[in-house]
Amino acid sequence: MSQYLSDNPVGMVGAAYSDFYPVTDPVTGEELHLIGFESWITGQRFPTWGGNGSGGFYAGAMVAIRDSKGHYRLKEINGRSTPAKPVLVAPYCFVISPFEADHGQVIYFGGLDANKRPATNLAWIFSTRLEDFLRAEN
Repeated sequence: MSQYLSDNPVGMVGAAYSDFYPVTDPVTGEELHLIGFESWITGQRFPTWGGNGSGGFYAGAMVAIRDSKGHYRLKEINGRSTPAKPVLVAPYCFVISPFEADHGQVIYFGGLDANKRPATNLAWIFSTRLEDFLRAEN
C-alpha cells in the first residue's frame, strides 16, 4: 500500500473481511482472488476518514488482486480516491451478479468499516463489469 501511495507511510492494514473471493478473468480464463482491505495512513497528501489531523483511514476502497502465481496488484473500486469522491474506506464483500441479464459479467462491491466511529449513511454498493475492473488502471 505504501508503494501504491508513492511511499506514503502506512501504519496498519486490515484485510480479507470476507475471505479471498475467487473470480475467473473473462479474457484470460485465469482464476484470480480479490481481497478487500483498509489502511491507516499518515500525513495529509491523500484523502482520509476518521483520523486525527495527522492521518486516518485511506478514503478509497482498496482491493488486492492475487494471480495464480501469488503476485498481487492493487486497485480501487471507484478509481483513485480524491476529496471530491465519496468516502469508501473498506470493501466488505464481493459478488458476481446473480441477475440473468448480467450474464455473470458484472461484479458488485459493498462496504465501509466505521472503525467504531459514527458513520450514518456511509455504507455503499458499486458495480461494474468484471472485465473492466480487472483491466482499468487507477
